[in-house]
Amino acid sequence: MKKQKYYVVLNGRINGIFLNWNDCKEMIQGFSNASYKSFEEPYEAMDFLLKNTNRDVNIKNREKFVENCNENVDENIDESVNKSIDESIDRNQHIDTIYGNNDIIEAYVDGSFDSTFNTYGSGVVILKNDVVIEQFSIKGDNDEFTSMRNVAGEINASIIAMKYCYDNNYDNLTIYYDYNGIEKWFTGEWKANKKGTQEYKKISNFYGERIKIKFVKVKAHSGNKYNELADELAKKSIKINL
Repeated sequence: MKKQKYYVVLNGRINGIFLNWNDCKEMIQGFSNASYKSFEEPYEAMDFLLKNTNRDVNIKNREKFVENCNENVDENIDESVNKSIDESIDRNQHIDTIYGNNDIIEAYVDGSFDSTFNTYGSGVVILKNDVVIEQFSIKGDNDEFTSMRNVAGEINASIIAMKYCYDNNYDNLTIYYDYNGIEKWFTGEWKANKKGTQEYKKISNFYGERIKIKFVKVKAHSGNKYNELADELAKKSIKINL
């Protein structure tokens, strides 16, 4: 029987503590500059993660993590028991989930364009657990983007949302958009031919390697209040009358 190990992923698709090698391998295999370390004690794994990620977690949460491990994992756990535990937990579970940090971050994005001044605007509405916590109304004039007109505002709005989550240590983001390129350039389904779309793919993929990003298509001007608000913010940024 194998002794239980705890795998700490510091740089992977999702960073955190994993209870078996297969889950750990999914996070690091093929990931550029992947970094991980294994431990035989949950305290050691927790302390190593906290030390290397600058996370402030109180003793109560630390004790809770170890207690949960002890409830689910026997010291002499074998392969069949390990498999059973794997099936009972989310394969993408990481340290924030263990702490109970289940914040849902959503972003509604939209763009607008003013042909008179050749400028584009971006509107972003950020929600946390269904409550609006941030709004952005930002004007842009990057020459690589302006040829795409309002699409320039759309992709810039998506980048703003991704950067916001990255800067504020949120690991999961759902982006609601009304232009297909927002998702399809990110996934590679559409080829990025222009410099602007190439730049978007490069930046969005950077954040996509660090944040779990989900895309949801919404119909433009369909009465969705947050989508309409994002549209208003985009127009406001370049002073288009609403």
